[in-house]
Amino acid sequence: MPRIRIIPDRVFYKLWKNSEKMPKEEFLRSMTSSLSDTKVDFKKYGIKDEEVFKLLTGIHKISHMPLDEMLGIIGMTKAEFSNAFCIPIRTVEDWYSKKNRMPGYFKLLLARYVGIIDVGNFIKTESSMKISGHNEQVPAKKKKEKRKSSKEIMPPWLQTGIADEEEAYSKLVPADKMADICDSIRTREILSMTDYISEAARKHSNK
Repeated sequence: MPRIRIIPDRVFYKLWKNSEKMPKEEFLRSMTSSLSDTKVDFKKYGIKDEEVFKLLTGIHKISHMPLDEMLGIIGMTKAEFSNAFCIPIRTVEDWYSKKNRMPGYFKLLLARYVGIIDVGNFIKTESSMKISGHNEQVPAKKKKEKRKSSKEIMPPWLQTGIADEEEAYSKLVPADKMADICDSIRTREILSMTDYISEAARKHSNK
């Protein structure tokens, strides 16, 4: 997954304020020309030249978009918009008819709220990252644990393929250790038999 590039809020503020007061071509030139006093060094934030055009165009489009076009994209009527954002209907109608100009800051808030501002793939503003709770760093993938095979889970003597436990261990351990192994096996068998007899006696006495 590509790394997210983050534009500082102070830089986005500069882009937005300049886009509001300039025609598109002038805005693009002022933000990218080496001769411009307002030029932004986008490479500093990891943004490639081919991505800059989409970023600036997206900002300029929203900053100059009239309310009737925004409501058309959102799919709301003037009355619905008025009720949803608690704005007097007369104010909405004045914005809609262009009698009065919608404040740029409210237009930006609305565009961000409904998600219609497009600044490019994997490019975010500093504040949008904080608000959405995103983290720039992609968490490292957890290393998959290797599943043990059924053979690895088996006791060592069963892995030999020999059915008799004493015979199997005779293939696995030195001869001088076999006496201890055999004693251990016999002791376990005796205890197992004792447990079986005790359980049978307990069931018989409860009848």
